[in-house]
Amino acid sequence: RKLYYSALACGASMLDRVCVVGSSGVVRWSKEWAPADGGGDIVGELICRVLLEERAAAYGGGGGGVGLYSDGKATVRWVVLNEANLLVAAVHQASLVLPYVEALLRETAGAFAARQQALPPEAHDGLFPCDAFSPAFDALVAAAEERAAG
Repeated sequence: RKLYYSALACGASMLDRVCVVGSSGVVRWSKEWAPADGGGDIVGELICRVLLEERAAAYGGGGGGVGLYSDGKATVRWVVLNEANLLVAAVHQASLVLPYVEALLRETAGAFAARQQALPPEAHDGLFPCDAFSPAFDALVAAAEERAAG
């Protein structure tokens, strides 16, 4: 049975991790609230088993939609911005359903792409660690959680 939580009611984000990855595989920005259960890397699995094998449409991530991949313990939702060469992924426990994650992914992708667009293309992989993005992301999370709660 899936559990529905409002992150505001629990007092903290229910996400385990959010990351922005460039098409070259470089992690450009990441925020982690909880370590991966069992030490696995579900974002790495997503990239290897779904995206590199061009199976994204089978997981709902084709055509700019938000995809969903789970290994039974954790779930990763993702969106790809082809025009910006970005993958934005959010990881949470598989037992949770977080209704705000899809909007948060899209907003995060747009905000990070706008930040990246201000740089010349050859500097994009030099964005990591992009700590300057963290306050903007925290504001996006707070707004998404507030919309979901209210």
